[in-house]
Order: sequence, then C-alpha cells, then structure tokens
Amino acid sequence: MQKPDISIIVATYNYAGVLPRVLERVLAAEVPEGVRREIIVVDNNSTDDTASVVKGFADRDSSVIYLLQRERGTSNARNLGILRARGKLLLFTDHDVFVDKRWIRAFWELFQNEDVEVAQGRILWERDIGKIPPWLEPTALPYYDPPVETQYTKELIACNIAVRKEIFEIYGFFSPWLGPGKMGGGEDSELAARLISFGVKLHYHREALVYHESIAERMGVPEYRDRMRMTGRCMGTIKALVKWEPPRRYRTVLRLIRDCLKYSRARLVGSRDQALKREMKISYRRGVLAGVRESLRTRREICRRTQVLSACIITQNKACLLERALKSIEDFCDEIIVVDGGSSDNTAEVARSFGKVKYFLHPCPDSSAKQKNWAFTQAQGDWILTMDDDEVAGPCLRSAIRRLIRDARHTSFRFPRHWLVSESPRRCATSRELCPDYQERLFRNLPKFRYMQDSSVRHRFPESIEGKGQKVVGARIIDHHFIDSGKATEARL
Repeated sequence: MQKPDISIIVATYNYAGVLPRVLERVLAAEVPEGVRREIIVVDNNSTDDTASVVKGFADRDSSVIYLLQRERGTSNARNLGILRARGKLLLFTDHDVFVDKRWIRAFWELFQNEDVEVAQGRILWERDIGKIPPWLEPTALPYYDPPVETQYTKELIACNIAVRKEIFEIYGFFSPWLGPGKMGGGEDSELAARLISFGVKLHYHREALVYHESIAERMGVPEYRDRMRMTGRCMGTIKALVKWEPPRRYRTVLRLIRDCLKYSRARLVGSRDQALKREMKISYRRGVLAGVRESLRTRREICRRTQVLSACIITQNKACLLERALKSIEDFCDEIIVVDGGSSDNTAEVARSFGKVKYFLHPCPDSSAKQKNWAFTQAQGDWILTMDDDEVAGPCLRSAIRRLIRDARHTSFRFPRHWLVSESPRRCATSRELCPDYQERLFRNLPKFRYMQDSSVRHRFPESIEGKGQKVVGARIIDHHFIDSGKATEARL
C-alpha cells in the first residue's frame, strides 16, 4: 500500500452528533490529481457513539483511520495523530469545523513552495452571528479573517493549520499541559510562539477556508467571562510550566489592580461596554494567577520525583569513537539515544551492545542541528544531556550530574568543553579561542530547547535561551576532535 502525501488529523471528544457532517465535508474536499490522502480521526476517549460513527466511515472509505487516545487532552490526541501519520504534510481541523471544498487543494498548492513550512488558513463562522460586542476580546472566539494582503501571521488557530511533519520532529509536538481537556486551550498559541522563536515563518493562506460552528449566539456574559479566565490560565501555564520561567506574579497583580480601578470608574460613569471590557480583563488576569499557582504546584511535584536523564548523540561512520563516548556516560544516564545518519561501518552493532541505548537510523544530510533536534524528540527523560560522538564526559561531570538534575531552580547548565591535544602526557588546548568553551549541554526536556537551523553554527539555541544556563566550572566535556582528526599540532599553535 502506497504512503499518502497528506494526513488530515481530526481530534474529537463526545461530538458524535456533528462529526458525520464534518467528515462528509472532508471526504468531499477536492484532492489534486495524483495526490493521496488519509484522514486520521483521534477519539479522545469519548463516552458517546464517536467510535461507531468513525468506524462506519472507515468501512465505507479505507482512507479513514480510527485511533483511540485514552489520555485526556486535545494536545495528546493530536500528538498521537502526528505520530501515526504517514504523510509528509499534516492538515489539522476540529470536530466542529466544516472545511471548504478547495481546502485540501489550497494547502497542497501553497506547500509546493519548499520555503513554506507552516501555514494558517482562514476561519469564518458557519452562520452570520451579527455584530460582535465591542467589549469582547478577539481571542475569545475561534475566528480569523485578516486583511487580504496578509502574508504572514504571528498566531496559529489549530482548527485550520497545515504543518510539514518534520517541523514537529525538529521543534517538538503540541504541549500536553495545554489544550481542551487540560487547561482549556493555548496549545496552538504556545506552538506558534515557539516556532517563531526558532525563526520559522508562519504563512497565512486565505484560500484555505473553513467554517467554524457558530458558538457566539449560545454564549452570554458569564460564558465569555469563563472563557477569558480559561485563556488566562493557559497563558499562566505557558509561562510557569511549559517554558519553566520565573513567575513574576507582581506584574499581573499590578495590572489586575489597574483593571479593577478602571472597572469601578466605568461603573460610576455608567459606561456599560467599558465596564464589561474591564470585567473580561479582570477575569483574564485572575486566570493567569490561577494558572501560575497551579503550575508552580506541578513543578514542585515534578522536582520531588526521581529525575530521569536521557543522553542524545548523533553519529555516522565513527563506531570506534562512539564506543568511547558511550562508556563515559553509561553509568549515570537512564537512557541513551543514538541517532545514526546512515553508517556503513559497525556503528549499529556498537550502539546496541550497550543496554541503555535506543538506536535510531535517521539520515539528515542537510543539517546536524536538525538531526540533534530529532534526537531530542525521542528522549523520554526529564533532562537531556547532549554530546558528540568524539567527546567523553570528564570525571567531575560524572560525579556532579545527578546532583545538578535535582536542582529545581535552573532549567539548563553550561559545561566547559576542553579540546584534547595530547594523550601522553594528557594535555588540552589553552588558546583563548578554544578555552574556556562553555556550552549549554544539560537542560530540561522542554520544547524550547531546540537548536537553530543555521548551517554555520552547529549548537545554538534561540537568543532568549543561549548563554543563560548556569555555569558549572569543573564539569568538563573532553573533546577528542583534534586528536582523532590529526590536527593536534595545529590546535596547540
């Protein structure tokens, strides 16, 4: 059976009444000639007839695939769909969204441009909802219709986006802490901010059109107030848990006080719209504080448990060097991810001879940074140690690393890399250009820790992260590059 070119992922939960109409629209959408597509419907452990509805469509059309994700959360459902998807281009929509007839074709034509990696489509209401109240924040509604000339966007609304699968493999999936079923939303906003931080452009494609089921007419002031509070909780969670940043709650408290004063003033002068607008902002600020509070509690629970350490190494045709590197870290690592770029020597046998190693064959000739990022997505530990195949962990690093990963204050550590230029006697380079060479090598397994796709620099995080890790002076990484490449004399000079 031939692999599909496009995978359409629909996450659903207890929406069996509307889902048949949603799937009928997806099946009726035009598919370019010669292009194959699959439709993956991920059931997030529904208690209604969702399973029988989807299986009925699967019996009728073999391109429809039913998956069950028992762990609650739309992000978990979408992530399962991403893992099972066989297409290189992933299209996302929701169980309350009806796609336009040209939806698939529009995205496919846009992605024929290889520079396009992520795209946001246009989102309209299924029915006209009339004038939106002036006090309502735009973020409270799943609607997106920017001006015609818009080419790029800074936000993503996951009910109508297209993403190359390798983007998730490089930069990480949807955050499992966020989204409906968890914090109520924010998973697409966090993904957008993360991709922008790595320099990925988010394109806007007006022709990729969907119609969202109208929700405005069944929502009043109390419902919008709850929605804004939920949005605030998501933002608090993103800052305190997903990014693991210092909370800085005093700023939110000051803004909350300001909004409360403006709300009182609007009530006094009889301005209902201004009072409602401030009321929504107050709900949002209170949500942020609640999200931060809950996230800090979760952070404490994470730090109390035993911390699992994953090491990641990429290699190709360096079996003898790899064995040396693995021996230096096998004692203190819980798992070791070895990603082989396509070796013709006995690299696979060497890697599999170590019990803690998980070996993957994943060629990526255009970027070692991209290959490293792919290795990070395979790691299951709470912390990641990244090393090269011609490096070994020094004695002080081996003794200190378990203590470092119990540190709840920091998210990353910088180790000095010393370039070995002589083994007998053992001596390292002392030139200012080569020593000390501090690099972020140990960090929490968070999606923000991914390397930039810059071919001229192998190990570089985004500017907001690079160089911010805690220095650990004595924990050395010994690099054998000059010894192994025969350039030791040049390095000494």
